Formats: sequence, structure tokens, C-alpha cells
Amino acid sequence: MIRNIRFAELRPEPWRNGGGSTVEVARSGATDDFDWRISIATISANGPFSVIAGVDRCLVVLDGSVVLACGDAAPVRLDALTAPFHFDGSANTEATLPDGPATVLNIMTRHEGQPVVVWYDGDMASGESGTFCFLNMTVTWTMAADGQAPVVVEPFDALLYDGTAPASIASANGIWVKLPNS
Repeated sequence: MIRNIRFAELRPEPWRNGGGSTVEVARSGATDDFDWRISIATISANGPFSVIAGVDRCLVVLDGSVVLACGDAAPVRLDALTAPFHFDGSANTEATLPDGPATVLNIMTRHEGQPVVVWYDGDMASGESGTFCFLNMTVTWTMAADGQAPVVVEPFDALLYDGTAPASIASANGIWVKLPNS
């Protein structure tokens, strides 16, 4: 089963520290006790990330650039051309915005030892199983999945695939996330 999550219908929530806002795209589990969570965040000011014990995080910069300092590690500059950045959500993490506000894909999981897998473009082959999320990055296109009516997919819309039936989704331009099993 494939579910289309329309970005235009989602509402941003301001961060507690006032440094940005988050649009939750999808979640498995309760709000504060999720198994995994995918969101698109706008980081609008330099400052700390929330410390979330027991959570593994993965950040993909969609627009702008961010310098992250996580715990005792050297700061890392991230932009839309860098690989997804995995880090421990329990580490004190500071974000600096060298070029102004940035937009990021934020993936959080509570599955130690089962990191998320992120890749760009391409097909998810028929017969793959698991939980996948596809974030459409550019053009509007129509998707027809096995046994479902065609769906129009706009930029930043997400497709959530629960892996209960084989499907093949050809992506125009986007980001695939394979999530840990719940």
C-alpha cells in the first residue's frame, strides 16, 4: 500500500528554542514515543538542536548550508551536495548557518543498530519489502501503483510505502529513505 502525504496540507510547528520550525511528514508510533519520524525543518537561526536521548538522527540538507558541531567531534559543513549526515540525538549539537536559513530533511529513529538508509533518485525495485518513504524534490508527476488509482505527486509530497505488497515507483527526482522495521 502506498500513501501520498501532501506537503501543502501539513502545518509547520515552531521549535521550542525559536530557531526554526518543523513540518512532520510521517511518523510511526506516538508523538513523543515514536519508532521513527521524518520531517522537513527550516533552520532559521544559529543555535542548539534538541537533545533526544536514545534517538539516532540523519540530516539531509535540501537548501542552504549548515555547519553542525556534534558533541566532541569537529564541526561538519553540510549542503545539498553532501552525503546524508548520521549522528547521535543524545549528543549536544549546535547548528551554524553560514549562508542564512537552511531547509533539511530530518530522520529520527529509535532502533539502535538499524540505521536508516538514504539514497537519491532511481527505482525501488518490485519485490522490495520494508517501510520506505520517498520525498519528491522537483517536478509534479503522476504515479500509478499496482491496484491503486493514479495519484498526482507535487514537490515535497511524500510517498509512504509499507511494503505489504510489491510495487515499483519510478522517481522523477527525489530522496528515498528505507526505515527500520517497527
